[in-house]
Amino acid sequence: MNDFNMKIPTFKELEQTFFALLSNIFVEEFVDYLHMVDEKIMELRDKNRYRLKDHRERTIQTLFGDVTFQRRLYEDRKTGQTVYLLDQYLSIEERKPISPHLEEWAIRLAAEGTSYIKSGKSPQRMVWKPIFLTKLSGKS
Repeated sequence: MNDFNMKIPTFKELEQTFFALLSNIFVEEFVDYLHMVDEKIMELRDKNRYRLKDHRERTIQTLFGDVTFQRRLYEDRKTGQTVYLLDQYLSIEERKPISPHLEEWAIRLAAEGTSYIKSGKSPQRMVWKPIFLTKLSGKS
């Protein structure tokens, strides 16, 4: 192997590179999806009740990095308060900077302690098993 001069990255370097690449793709696609949902909400909202007031930026930390997106601020003519309909539809707290999934993951890791086996299983169980698959299979 010593006469082989080609520089091949280590497995760890490959894993880090691909995770960063996939994380960037995730963030871009997630932002696009949020924008699409916010557009749909704007089109389908009760226009007599919710008046479009402004756009505001929000950043939420996720398992794959920070997701920064624009969302619409509405004035609720019924209550007089301002509301982010996207936040309501997605069931995210208005001022919370961390995603519900990342928060749950952090709590589970803290609760399970520092066991290598437990912490090694946690990312698989929480990241790679989408919620909709869990609900379809009836397993948790």
